[in-house]
Amino acid sequence: MKSMTGYGYSEASGVTGAIFKAEIRSVNRKQLDLRIFLTSDISAHELVVRKYLSEKISRGSVNVNISLSFSEELLKKSGKK
Repeated sequence: MKSMTGYGYSEASGVTGAIFKAEIRSVNRKQLDLRIFLTSDISAHELVVRKYLSEKISRGSVNVNISLSFSEELLKKSGKK
């Protein structure tokens, strides 16, 4: 990250029907204040996400939202709808 103040959003879908959405917001701050919000399906990976982001971002107040959802087609195939 080049600037301490910023916003980014990205969305990616895989061939399996999984849809990942990531949003990051940051404002200026002397120390790193990292707040990570994950959906329950991926919450077990919070430490991995935190470690990765801490290596890439050195300072700022940073909010990160990452979600995982599934396409309607995949849900119908799995019988979870």
